[in-house]
Amino acid sequence: MVDISPINVGALPNDGLGDRNRTAWIKAVANFAALQGAIEDVATAVDAVAATAPAAATTLRLTALGPLPGGRFVAAVGNRQAVTVTPADLASPTGRALGYLATGAYDGAPIDVRVAGAIEVPGATWPGGLPVYLADDGSPTVVPRTSGWSQIVGTTTGAGGIALAIGPAAPAQARIATVAIPDLAAILVPALTDVVRALSLVPPSTPGVLWRSQTVLALSPHADGTPYIAPYGTGWAGLTAIDPITALLPLLVPRALRSLPTTPPDAAGVLWRNGVRIALTAQGDGTAYPTTPLPGGGGPLLAAVRPLLTAWLAEALPAMPLLPPISSGTPWRTADHALALSL
Repeated sequence: MVDISPINVGALPNDGLGDRNRTAWIKAVANFAALQGAIEDVATAVDAVAATAPAAATTLRLTALGPLPGGRFVAAVGNRQAVTVTPADLASPTGRALGYLATGAYDGAPIDVRVAGAIEVPGATWPGGLPVYLADDGSPTVVPRTSGWSQIVGTTTGAGGIALAIGPAAPAQARIATVAIPDLAAILVPALTDVVRALSLVPPSTPGVLWRSQTVLALSPHADGTPYIAPYGTGWAGLTAIDPITALLPLLVPRALRSLPTTPPDAAGVLWRNGVRIALTAQGDGTAYPTTPLPGGGGPLLAAVRPLLTAWLAEALPAMPLLPPISSGTPWRTADHALALSL
């Protein structure tokens, strides 16, 4: 509260009961000084709030899932947990950045992830006005990606400065302007076979990642074994445009799955339907078909479809029903997290 000294003006004009001129002016000067001090105090408090409000409004409190290095972008997983983003892996939901972690953190530590505003990257010397992308290790770079997830996370402001503006992620592949549906349908089973062959046979430590459980295409569950379900609002919802191949996959993939043989082919590494599950035939000795790199050849359409199909499966599988649909020929996820087709 401001300490104001009241000036006595008497009861009537010139009644001699009020403060004399000098006394009144001394009080007036003191009152003005008190008011000036109060105004300066308010200004200081406002500046203090302004200095802290942007940080609170542009950061998100998460928990580190494993040790996290600083100077990297992170992705959200599980229950408000964070891992370093993996933009090179189209099969993983951790390929899309949520925000920037400036300093490293130990496993289980609370972290403040910057999702908007300005950041400084030590040692960077890029000019201003360039779009910022993600390097394989999750660090910022001005070099556009040619594989994996492509995501612009901000704009350089000179030296090591970045104005964060985290956009949606999309597969970093050249898009085909138009595509004939029969042509796409004809190469979908070979593309799907290549994608399943390329999946890792090692169970992922992160939930919601495509992998191959011996012979079947599966989605890694949570640590307690419960099925992974994508958080509401994730996936393709943030995109303002979509390529024609990805737009057709929800229609054509079920048709391709329905066309698979229902008896195991003699050759190894061939897709078929083992009951309701989509499976890859094992080798002659019964062991799983080995993981093979995703090919890049086979023609422009097949080369374009493989990474887009991988990304679409990573987005679509977490949203598939966990119970057999009533209608036949509809994809769903079994209790052991495998991709299946209703009978």
